[in-house]
Amino acid sequence: METTPDDLIKAAIEHALAIDDPALRARTITRVLKAVEDDQRLKQAREADVRELRRTRTGKEVSELVELSVGRISHIVNGTVTGRRSKRSEKES
Repeated sequence: METTPDDLIKAAIEHALAIDDPALRARTITRVLKAVEDDQRLKQAREADVRELRRTRTGKEVSELVELSVGRISHIVNGTVTGRRSKRSEKES
């Protein structure tokens, strides 16, 4: 049976949640969240895939295939993706 991306993500989450020591658990969870968020390889691969799909499909079709909004697809294709929305929220608090 093939391991899916959801399986890998769930395994990382379950591993982190199973840690008994609260300090170690918090550090591990922080690292898991940061690793996924900051991994440029993931962002670049997604952008390349979306652009490839968009060459032969509409924005709506790509949106449905990859489960992103049509607006996000447009931002990726046009190179206007700016990053996490929560960075603005963090600065406001």
